[in-house]
Amino acid sequence: MRVHQEYGLDLPATWPRLWLRLPESTRVPLTESRTRVDDATALGGWALLYLVLGVIWWRAAVAGVVIGLVSWRRAQVAVYADLVEAAVDVHLDDLLAQFVDERGVRPARPPWGHQLTERFRKGI
Repeated sequence: MRVHQEYGLDLPATWPRLWLRLPESTRVPLTESRTRVDDATALGGWALLYLVLGVIWWRAAVAGVVIGLVSWRRAQVAVYADLVEAAVDVHLDDLLAQFVDERGVRPARPPWGHQLTERFRKGI
């Protein structure tokens, strides 16, 4: 949301193109953080299964609650979101440099960002 407000870019449409421009030193922390979020989400799925089993066996419900708390603690979605936003802030100019207009103006203002978003979405 903040990326859209700041630059006028639709991040889901922009992200694949930006990812291709990111150096390895930026990709590694992003990938590691995303892996932690994915693992915590899978653990949360197991917590739900244990909670369902807890209807029959109370100890499974206790395990489900504990596993759910561990999953919630490990998720760190805010850390991943901050890393994505930082990657956009730091590397957006590299991406936008490929889309300079005939006057050489970098489209880092919302009207230009909206035009890039339309281009990236390809009319969708």
